Amino acid sequence: MLSHDGETDGYASSIRKRLLAAYNQWNEAGYDAMLSKGRARQAAEKGEFASYHALHGACNGYEVIEVQSERAARFAMQCKRGELEMHVTLGSEGLIKGFSGISRGVPTPERAARVARDVLALITSWKDAVHERSWQSPDSATAKRVFAGLRRRHGRCTLGSYVRRFEIDEFTVKCDHGGDLTLSFGLSGGQPAKITRHKIRPARESNCPRLD
Repeated sequence: MLSHDGETDGYASSIRKRLLAAYNQWNEAGYDAMLSKGRARQAAEKGEFASYHALHGACNGYEVIEVQSERAARFAMQCKRGELEMHVTLGSEGLIKGFSGISRGVPTPERAARVARDVLALITSWKDAVHERSWQSPDSATAKRVFAGLRRRHGRCTLGSYVRRFEIDEFTVKCDHGGDLTLSFGLSGGQPAKITRHKIRPARESNCPRLD
């Protein structure tokens, strides 16, 4: 269990060390052994670790950022590049129930920046061609109404900082009025990359781990 003063008992500390080991060198048997009862390994999780590793390189430790409850905490991983924050929740037996990572201080992929610029261009001025080239399944009638509302509330917007979540690119968006926004989206693997899902919401930090 995690205690509220940020200290951990030996069992929970062992779980996090094994999670760190799985990050640095994937081992299916070792990973499965630290999962909470009834929580099967997800097919994408090996790729998720690989994506963090590609961005940050090897990690040799971690520091507790925040203990949110007896079974949930945020950790700053000590890695070669950038800043990797891991959110971990434990089941009642002290094994891993869910986790997610946030990458900061990493280069913005050009394909993500290109799509984000298109989204902001649509807030400034609607163009069917821009919408069609950036969405995998464009619904122009609905999107046109949504972006018109954003234009009225926020005016012209520009891109701010970038963070990467697994399979999600996320930008802060600075606007003339109405408060800043957070733009997040998933992209297809094709060329050019197109938006498969997205959210535009008031800017705020989300610290909720993914529960699988």
